[in-house]
Amino acid sequence: MQDPIGLNAGWDLFQYAPNPLGWIDPLGLASCTTKFKSRNAAFRAAKRDVGIPVSQQPSKVELVPLTDRNGKSILGDDHLPIKTREYTFSRPDGESIVIQDYSPGHIYGPPGTPGNQGPHLNVRPISDTQNGTISETLEHNPFQGGKMNSWVDLLIDKRSISSIFTDEEPSLRNVELHDVIFHRDGPKITLRFDIKSYPSQPPKKWIMQKCNVVQLQLTAIDIAEVSLFGWNETHFSLDINISEDDGFIIILAQDHIFSLSIKAKFIDISSITAYTILK
Repeated sequence: MQDPIGLNAGWDLFQYAPNPLGWIDPLGLASCTTKFKSRNAAFRAAKRDVGIPVSQQPSKVELVPLTDRNGKSILGDDHLPIKTREYTFSRPDGESIVIQDYSPGHIYGPPGTPGNQGPHLNVRPISDTQNGTISETLEHNPFQGGKMNSWVDLLIDKRSISSIFTDEEPSLRNVELHDVIFHRDGPKITLRFDIKSYPSQPPKKWIMQKCNVVQLQLTAIDIAEVSLFGWNETHFSLDINISEDDGFIIILAQDHIFSLSIKAKFIDISSITAYTILK
């Protein structure tokens, strides 16, 4: 009930429209009661609820678009669809379940609007990942958080890339992957790829050479786990997602065919170059 002039005389069936500027929540932080202090705590609880050992690794990790109630993709600050992770696990009885990571949260309207949630996890049966439920789990596993950590902040030394991208963080969406190099020393893995972002104030050398494409080499060091599928094409345009989980850094590079998952202790940018592509 709303009572804009303070009469409080009864149920107002002809309510004033909510102020559209009064409930904007661009970071998706509002509205769900926090139950867990961290994403890791929520993840462990979700696994325990369905009888999965906390140490068990997922059989599959996928990047999927984050959508609204109408199935439309939610866009990030770079106007590209936000993608989130879905983890598939096998229960002791052989049933497969999916834990959905909704760290960005989703806000559909003013406080109290059905579907409003801050950062949370969902546990779904693999047969229905949209609305399916599992009886012994919570409807949602909400946790403290907000905007996902910057991938740049996870680097051993971010000064090299921050000195070039001074006003913005380079996006790792829709990159052009050239190489995946496995080094036996370390062990470590290097990804060489072109990014769509270009600095607003590039180095003078790049200006003189009329460069228009930035190429990065991202190296993962002290590898704990790696999986690679679909390396059977000559051109890969994909998203790279980097996150932190239980003291490890997780790199997931994926498109509709190719999938590379790396679990490492450290990551760093080993090279930043630029060149010119004629358009």
